[in-house]
Amino acid sequence: MGVWSEAIGGRLEGWRLKGIKPLVLSEGQDVVLVALKAYLASLNDKRYASIRRFAETFGVWKPVKAVTRKFVTREETFMKEQGMNREEFEEWDRKRKEGGETNETNH
Repeated sequence: MGVWSEAIGGRLEGWRLKGIKPLVLSEGQDVVLVALKAYLASLNDKRYASIRRFAETFGVWKPVKAVTRKFVTREETFMKEQGMNREEFEEWDRKRKEGGETNETNH
């Protein structure tokens, strides 16, 4: 209610909040508040603010989580392809560097 009052300048009846209760339960209060702030900030005319409309278009306002991607080294790729663990790879690599037989397919 505070976010709404601050942005719109008016009161939001408590019964209207029932429209976003499922969002709060599934997404969490923090996510819904961030989305609500984004929705309210996007309005050109505050008279058209609607909790129902916000709930219907929640996906537009929902913050996107950053996707973290793990960098995979060539060593890791090779180990996976050969079915080696780190210890086996290090032994194979040591032999390779010493000029010994590596037998890549039958480590």
